[in-house]
Amino acid sequence: MIKQRTCVACRTKNTKDNLLRIVADENGNAVLDETQKMNTRAIYICNNKNCINRLLKAKDITKCVKIKVKQGSIQELLRNLGE
Repeated sequence: MIKQRTCVACRTKNTKDNLLRIVADENGNAVLDETQKMNTRAIYICNNKNCINRLLKAKDITKCVKIKVKQGSIQELLRNLGE
């Protein structure tokens, strides 16, 4: 059985391989988990500008995600991904 994950922006389900996995590092900064194996809580987002921009426009992004990151850290990561 293939494990499905849900994009926090558009709420569509997809396989892990087709989504970006964002985690908090030991300093509380949001980082992209390229190996998808870091042993920590994560959020998944589609790898497209629409979903990245939708999450950036959220009024309080820290309420949308359930990982503990520094204020502004996830916005910075998303802006870099959206370019």
